[in-house]
Amino acid sequence: MTPDTTNFMLAGYAVIFSVMAIYIASLILRWRNLKRDLIILQEMQAKK
Repeated sequence: MTPDTTNFMLAGYAVIFSVMAIYIASLILRWRNLKRDLIILQEMQAKK
């Protein structure tokens, strides 16, 4: 009889999607910080 590994498959998918969600959230936060830094640098350059 073949063992039932459905729970392991679902757990694997949950882990993979969680890691992907954390990675995407990290990319979004980094993008926002870069945009903010760019605005600050442009303001500093405009004041010169």
